Amino acid sequence: MLFRSGYYRSAIIIAKSDLSPKIPELKDKCFAFGSRYSTQRHLIPRYMLEQEGIFLKDLKKHLFTESHWECAQAVINGETFAGGIQDTLAFQLEQDGYVTIIALSDYFPRSGIAVNPDVPEAITEKVKAALLALDPPGSHKQVLKDWSKTEMPGGFTGAGANIFCWLMMKKRL
Repeated sequence: MLFRSGYYRSAIIIAKSDLSPKIPELKDKCFAFGSRYSTQRHLIPRYMLEQEGIFLKDLKKHLFTESHWECAQAVINGETFAGGIQDTLAFQLEQDGYVTIIALSDYFPRSGIAVNPDVPEAITEKVKAALLALDPPGSHKQVLKDWSKTEMPGGFTGAGANIFCWLMMKKRL
């Protein structure tokens, strides 16, 4: 299990079994996504499926759940064959013997923070510097209680050019 500060991956999971299908084998199966508006639980897993030639019309059925945990439960309980969830929960559920991870996405920047254009640039830069300086797993661990349970356990990172490509794909879906 490898984490990169400020980034996450999505995982496609199946219930724990001896089978380890590849993404193309999910065609004609039931698939659980998270919220329709979630990047990590919908857009990235959907993109992963599409990269392997599987579109929503190719699935027997798909459904949207309200949380990573509900999506995982749909898979574990057999309501769906596979689902897309956050990497940290997927690693924990696999370690506990409940699921098998069959695919991991590329790394994507974690939750974005937007700035109102009326905020002076000097303030924007100071806030950005402060957020980027946070070290939740290291020197700030004692101050940031339970930070490891958040969507950003490794802290913040600056957005690179890849986020713009991602936003264009997100607009398409």
